[in-house]
Formats: sequence, C-alpha cells, structure tokens
Amino acid sequence: MKDLVQNRPGFEALRAHVAGMSDADAVDHLLYVVSELLGDSEPLDGLRLPRLTAKEAALMRFLLAREGWVVTRAQLLTALWPDGDEPMPLAVDQIVLRLRRKLPPEFKIRNTRDVGFALHRCASDQKESPCQPHS
Repeated sequence: MKDLVQNRPGFEALRAHVAGMSDADAVDHLLYVVSELLGDSEPLDGLRLPRLTAKEAALMRFLLAREGWVVTRAQLLTALWPDGDEPMPLAVDQIVLRLRRKLPPEFKIRNTRDVGFALHRCASDQKESPCQPHS
C-alpha cells in the first residue's frame, strides 16, 4: 500500500510542497489533503461540517466562541499555534480560506482589513444579516 501511495502522480509535488514548512504546518497540510480526499463530515459544537483539519476545527471553535466579534491575527496566531511555532506568513489566511469553503451558507467569515476576522451567522430572514451585503 505504501508503494501505491508513494508512486501516485503528484506525491513528489506534495512532498516538495511541504518540505519548506514547519513540522506543525506540514502535518496540518497533509491532514487537509487527506480530509479533502475522504470528503466526510464531522459534528462541531452541534454543527454538521465537512471534515476539518485540526487547525480548521481550532479556528472554527475560536471564532464560534467569539461569534460576531473581530479577532486579531495575533489572537489567531496564539490560538492556532499555542506553542509559539512560527507559521508561514499567510498560514492564517490559508486556514481561513479553507474554512470559508467548508462553512454552511448561514455562516460567513468577514475580514476587517488590517485587524482580523469575525464569524457571523446569517439571520433567517436575511434582512439585517451581516451575510447579506447592505445596499
């Protein structure tokens, strides 16, 4: 089985892609690849979401606990890398992007430029919801 996985097209590209990452980022990226291949879902705080990597789940829990509030990049870095590992420069943005793609339509992650991110849950009537652009 190991030979089958290692000889698949793209394995060397994946290996080269994670070679420059910290161990923690490489593991998270590989878990992301596996979760995308599995295409499963898992419950998170009562929500049914597609399978999330450890970092995506940690981000979702962190944002859910502060729903509607802007959290700074510094707060996210501390929450996602509590042991002080230095992630790649755009690691937070990449995790936010991946999580945005997996969120159900009633959730949106909004970016506040040069500050951070906020998770919003759309109102059922959508009239005063931050999920709908204001006209």
